[in-house]
Amino acid sequence: MIWARDGNDWPHHAHSQFRALGKHRWHWQEAGSGETVLLLHGTGASAHSWRHVFEPLAERCRVIALDLPGHGFTFVSDHDRCGLDEMSEDIAAFLAEIDAPPAIIIGHSAGAAIAHQLALDLPETPRRIVSINGALEPFHGLAGALLPLSAKLMNIGAIGANLVSKTMSSTATVRRLIETTGSRIDDEGIRLYQRLVGSRTHVDAVIAMMARWELGPLAARVGDLEAEVMLLVGGKDRTVEPQTSLRWAKRLRHVETIRLPHSGHLLHEEDAGAPFLAHLEAMLA
Repeated sequence: MIWARDGNDWPHHAHSQFRALGKHRWHWQEAGSGETVLLLHGTGASAHSWRHVFEPLAERCRVIALDLPGHGFTFVSDHDRCGLDEMSEDIAAFLAEIDAPPAIIIGHSAGAAIAHQLALDLPETPRRIVSINGALEPFHGLAGALLPLSAKLMNIGAIGANLVSKTMSSTATVRRLIETTGSRIDDEGIRLYQRLVGSRTHVDAVIAMMARWELGPLAARVGDLEAEVMLLVGGKDRTVEPQTSLRWAKRLRHVETIRLPHSGHLLHEEDAGAPFLAHLEAMLA
């Protein structure tokens, strides 16, 4: 993804910022004031996935929606920094750089796992983590919901990323793949995912992240987490089994589980973010 070419009509592009730090040139969107709420998207997505909820959050707090390493408009020069531990370490350094210790971290899918790891790594523990259909167990075709060839292409490198981008980025294909998550999203969302899937660098980062994904160390430590954790679980999620969150809840000290029986994996993108926004007060309380 190239900002000069792709950024002009990107959701909330007026709030976009860039900063080079370490192995990355970070892209994030920031608005509002007050305590900091950090938004972490899932594998294969970008900060665009928060487009419906970004402004309502910014009315209440300082909200930061970050593109993960190699995703969207964040450039990564070393794919060895795409593992869970490395991403958490680098995000912590980024937050220190912009003086934004988060009070609340909201993560979707793999972003929820990063949120838990980050809460353990930060100098000051956030008071709350919100997990939206958290990918809190090893991948079982997780990124395959958007990029079903990627697991087979992990070791092919740039050739594999090119193949996925060229073969999987039609509107009809992306729409079908989104629907396999158990969610239906608006046409703008389909168009934006189509552009992401069509980006070789974005797909390459997704493949790199999957290849390096390891949750064992986090699972061993998460029982020590002092933050309150809210688990939002979509009953129609076909990407991450709802029982995943329920099993994870047993590892935590302070946890609340909210089931949304009619929502799929992308519940924060469904119906203009309505399933997410219905619980906004509880998330920020």
